[in-house]
Amino acid sequence: MDNSYKIIPTDLPILTIIPEHCPFCNHDISLNCVFSCQSKTGRVYVFLCPRTECQAVFFTRWDNGKVMTYPAEANMNEISAKIATISPNFYEIYRQSNLAENSGLNMICGMGYRRAAEFLVKDYLVTFGNLGKSKEEIYKMSFSSAIHKLPDQQLIDISKASSWLGNDETHTFKKWSDYDVQNLKSFIQSLAAYTVFKMNAGIANQLIHSKDNQ
Repeated sequence: MDNSYKIIPTDLPILTIIPEHCPFCNHDISLNCVFSCQSKTGRVYVFLCPRTECQAVFFTRWDNGKVMTYPAEANMNEISAKIATISPNFYEIYRQSNLAENSGLNMICGMGYRRAAEFLVKDYLVTFGNLGKSKEEIYKMSFSSAIHKLPDQQLIDISKASSWLGNDETHTFKKWSDYDVQNLKSFIQSLAAYTVFKMNAGIANQLIHSKDNQ
């Protein structure tokens, strides 16, 4: 079950799965269940955000322990928000792609993940590549050319795998049939984690050298 939900007793006739935050304002709050009914596909609950600034209404459907929220929420638990300081386009495209996936749009979300991967690789080069090229010049590179400018073979391999699986999501013929969007996401999450590691390593290096100079 999604960790963003908890089962708590209410005055409704059965246990209710209550979202722990509002999908509109993204605040962690105690939501009010204003209506519940049984549908053919499961039990439906309508919630109201109690924040005066929001007051949004949304609903969840619970079917045999599986929870779906409408409108859907993006799950960014595997992507550090710090990555947005280096590649805001990556962060937003990944978020939108994940939102599409969680909305059941599994036929198109892979294309978005592939685009997100390309932004991440190129923004990595802009920040850490030391290529002597402008951001515009790096952005104009093909994805393949950018990948081969990366400084580490493991980075190249995981970026290339992301590109290949991402291309599978855009074409009519799936070349890598043993892999799917979940593999693509795993590769991209590893790239994002390494990028954040690189950023933190730079901050740590500045700290250490500033201490030496004191």
